[in-house]
Amino acid sequence: MNFLRPCIIQDTPFLLAFRIAFFCNLGNPKEYWLGFVKIEISDFLLPAIANTLSLATIISKKTTHMKKTILIFGTMFCSLVAFGQQNFYEMPNGKIIDYKTYQTVKENLAKNGKLEEIIISKISRNDSIIITPKLNVLTQKDENGNYTDPYGEQKKLIGTHFPIEIFKNKKGVKYKSNTLENKPTLITFWFTNCIPCVAEIPILNNLKDTLKDKVNFFAITFDNAEKVENFMQKRNLNYNHIVDAKEPIKQLKVSAYPTNLILNKEGIIIDVYGEISDSEKTILQTLNKLLL
Repeated sequence: MNFLRPCIIQDTPFLLAFRIAFFCNLGNPKEYWLGFVKIEISDFLLPAIANTLSLATIISKKTTHMKKTILIFGTMFCSLVAFGQQNFYEMPNGKIIDYKTYQTVKENLAKNGKLEEIIISKISRNDSIIITPKLNVLTQKDENGNYTDPYGEQKKLIGTHFPIEIFKNKKGVKYKSNTLENKPTLITFWFTNCIPCVAEIPILNNLKDTLKDKVNFFAITFDNAEKVENFMQKRNLNYNHIVDAKEPIKQLKVSAYPTNLILNKEGIIIDVYGEISDSEKTILQTLNKLLL
């Protein structure tokens, strides 16, 4: 007798149902039924179809006298075409949109300048992938008419380990390379006379107050310790401070202020921001996801 021998893998409800009601032989090795529709498939194509559907189903060799009939509902025919994971996109306001809508959003933004797309995270959920993108529009141009990005050098570092070991703590001792591991990290590059840096201090403090010690918070500046301490008496920034860091900052080619970096639990740079007055919610969402 012929039997379908399913190899159990992690199934979605659809794939499990489809596995149970997969192709069945009707005596003719080339005739198969999907619902009430008869189709003809050559035997050598069956393994390819099974692999394409991610169904590890083995169809045993057929005898010329045995017949099996399993009825597959017509809806399965439509599902056959629509198999696989679909991409959805989570926007800064928390709304999740489909691929077509996301492309429309990008097309509209691109009308205002050069569009940059950074993928912050991808989360697989059953038959879908939830992608969290960050979209930037460059509007500044150089003398040659080319779009410029003041944070371009830092964006080149996305995907690399932040070199905390080139910086020194308050005692003048260099940090260990694994200092920022095991927790997500927010790093802000700033200086005391930077107006937009000072303006976003309440936002930086809000993030610290919300996430507390679950996240590393560092503020790095080329200002000396005395200048920073005097400033903190007026406008406190409740972060771990790294001061007198002119050379390491130069090494990282930071030239636009403020510059804000988000690191994952491995100390890898995953995103770069300039001024964050309109991005508090997005940054909070990103840090919370990194805590999972």
